[in-house]
Amino acid sequence: MTKKEQNIALIAGGGVLLYFILNKFFGKSDEQRKIEQIEKEPTQDGSTVAELNGMPFTDVMANSVANTLHDYMRYCGTDEDGIFQLLNQGYNGKALQKIYKAFGLREAGIIAGCHGDTWPFPGEDKDLGTYLNAELSGEGELDGIRAIFRKANIVF
Repeated sequence: MTKKEQNIALIAGGGVLLYFILNKFFGKSDEQRKIEQIEKEPTQDGSTVAELNGMPFTDVMANSVANTLHDYMRYCGTDEDGIFQLLNQGYNGKALQKIYKAFGLREAGIIAGCHGDTWPFPGEDKDLGTYLNAELSGEGELDGIRAIFRKANIVF
């Protein structure tokens, strides 16, 4: 192999390595890709358009619900009643998918029961289902929330 061929091989190998490193740190995770595709999945209730009690449900509304859910689970302690009241308002399956997607992946702290802004102890990013599994203590509570999300074919 000539010196020129060695340099070309070295540059090509370095480029491939750089691609994988950049993709690891700046690319989307498999979890994020799955969340982004969730609205393309069929729903158990057969809905094709996001609605809240028969009225259109927008991305802005989904973001507001997702942020409120996160607020209910932030820090140490969870507002279980707030979560149930918020999710029991009559969302159809497509609206629940929008909420799940809007929640996306959010940082969860490493201290049990403490999520959100837990600096200096950051944890890993979790989706809404993983967050709810960690935050809701009783199986009855969790079963109620799972039943709501079943309309959207979201299982956690």
